[in-house]
Amino acid sequence: MYCGAIRRGDVVLYEEEPREERAYVALQDTTLNETLGTIVCVGIEPTEDHGRSRITEVVLKKNETGLGKDGLCVLSRIMPIDRRFIVAKKAELHPELFQKLLQALDIVLGRFRDRA
Repeated sequence: MYCGAIRRGDVVLYEEEPREERAYVALQDTTLNETLGTIVCVGIEPTEDHGRSRITEVVLKKNETGLGKDGLCVLSRIMPIDRRFIVAKKAELHPELFQKLLQALDIVLGRFRDRA
């Protein structure tokens, strides 16, 4: 179990089953990450398709995530994860890149309609 702080925009490894890890990006507010037992995240799916993504997806390069391979965040698949099963923090996303995730999430949630 990883005992350090988890901040918004952190890339973490989560143990789904024994010896099976999956990468996630923390979306939830940092203060809530410190107080709740779960963290709202989006998974990072391995991808080799670098140029194509939907408006609700964000491509993350391997040098941005610390994972050693490129990944794709599909913002329509956000979910809470139990912080007890986080095994490591791999990286902190650059603020501009994290903003791209939030923009894609705004589209998924329909927040662009709220600005009218």
